[in-house]
Amino acid sequence: MSSSDERGLYGLLRRHAPISVAGISLLLSIYTAAASHNKDRLSTLPKLSFSFSDPNDPVVGLWVENSGSGPAVIKTFDVVEGDLTKSTPAVRLLNSAVTSCETVDGLCGKIHARQFTATYFMKEGARQPLLRIDQRDIKNPSVVMDFIYNRYVVRIEYCSVYDYCWVECSKSRGDTTCGTGHSPATEIFEQSFWDRLF
Repeated sequence: MSSSDERGLYGLLRRHAPISVAGISLLLSIYTAAASHNKDRLSTLPKLSFSFSDPNDPVVGLWVENSGSGPAVIKTFDVVEGDLTKSTPAVRLLNSAVTSCETVDGLCGKIHARQFTATYFMKEGARQPLLRIDQRDIKNPSVVMDFIYNRYVVRIEYCSVYDYCWVECSKSRGDTTCGTGHSPATEIFEQSFWDRLF
């Protein structure tokens, strides 16, 4: 082989092949790590959604459910409207629609409300009542259902185990911070390559 071949294309390829192979291997390793990390994040996404009971169910109320594939870590829980601890006209009307409603510290004992504290874990598939009333304790169903559907609004901020956070509201009143009908996976799919990597 002549020295002119060593300086030509063949020589260049021969001299730089180990570096090129190492560089390509490094890029493939980075891409594989990013794809694996992205898959891990998608496989542990929580998705909170709200459901209202049918007026003919034995227990009526509002439930929250984690229909995602990973646990939801509750960051904040706020009653935006219809706080049962405050004696608003809507709450007084609700209390009057329940039979034998004995109030203790302003709360009717037959209306069961639940709140979450920060760092509460809601596992995938879990369903928790936020507000529930036994059907047998209701004397005015239309008032109770109106309160549940229109006057009781909760806002939950929650995170995945990878610290991606979202906000859901039981009823969106034009609040753009609530992700009603929004999928958490959308944000992960729309990230850049480098965001997916880290």
